[in-house]
Amino acid sequence: MSEYLVFLHAVTGGVGTLLAVALAAVLLRSRDTGRPESVLAWTILTLFWITAFAGIWWYLTGYNEPKALIKAGPMPWAHNVVMEIKEHAFLVGLMVSSVLPTVVGEARRLGSPQARRMAALACVVVALIGLSMEALGAFVSLAIRLSMPEATV
Repeated sequence: MSEYLVFLHAVTGGVGTLLAVALAAVLLRSRDTGRPESVLAWTILTLFWITAFAGIWWYLTGYNEPKALIKAGPMPWAHNVVMEIKEHAFLVGLMVSSVLPTVVGEARRLGSPQARRMAALACVVVALIGLSMEALGAFVSLAIRLSMPEATV
């Protein structure tokens, strides 16, 4: 079960990040495409909340053993520093993605290029946080693998 939660967490976060990049491109390249912008914004919001729930569930139910491995391994700071950054920085991305449908809707309502650029900037913030979360997650996974007795990375 734990592996499925990690998989769900990583995939929904990655797809949400890619969609944030796509939405930023749509906002910057076109005038008002209407519904696709709103659908993308709501999809990003949904994916990031699924990512949050899967990650929190795994952290509460399945992370104790990997955490002990990391702390006993060659990179104990991977939990103390990297995981803490990941836990708290993700919340910023979750907050920005949560207001994304409203920001995109207001940009459509206002119809100005400046409003569309501001909405695209919010998408870029979500994408950058998402990319950094993926990288930090990979680093934590590496720390787990290096901490295993049979690790030959």
